[in-house]
Amino acid sequence: MKKTLLFFTTIFILIFTAKATIHIISVQNDIFSPSSLTFNLGDTIKWVWSAGSHTTTSLTIPSGVASWDKSINSSSTSFTYVPTVTGTYNYQCNFHFSMGMVGNFTVNNGCAAVTVSISTASNTTFC
Repeated sequence: MKKTLLFFTTIFILIFTAKATIHIISVQNDIFSPSSLTFNLGDTIKWVWSAGSHTTTSLTIPSGVASWDKSINSSSTSFTYVPTVTGTYNYQCNFHFSMGMVGNFTVNNGCAAVTVSISTASNTTFC
């Protein structure tokens, strides 16, 4: 029984992590593109430099998560962040905030309701 439970738990974890996606945000010309995303918990967001000198800096983010302030330029061409909490994350470029260089992403739970049915081929006795 323990081996069966371990097997199904391992399969569930592999399926969940196999569905994780990396979402790319291009950083260029005083814009984040796309400037708004919605994705599931377990996914990753990656800002990738295309032109200019920018930052990706957290503004309002869910309570208890790590804030960030990273340069995105020709010497630091990308930054990856893995959200750990559902909610809306707002961020900006510190250099171009007044020009409207802002973005946000919303992280959903992403877990659909699962119904599991366990049956045995014969009588089962629990001690």
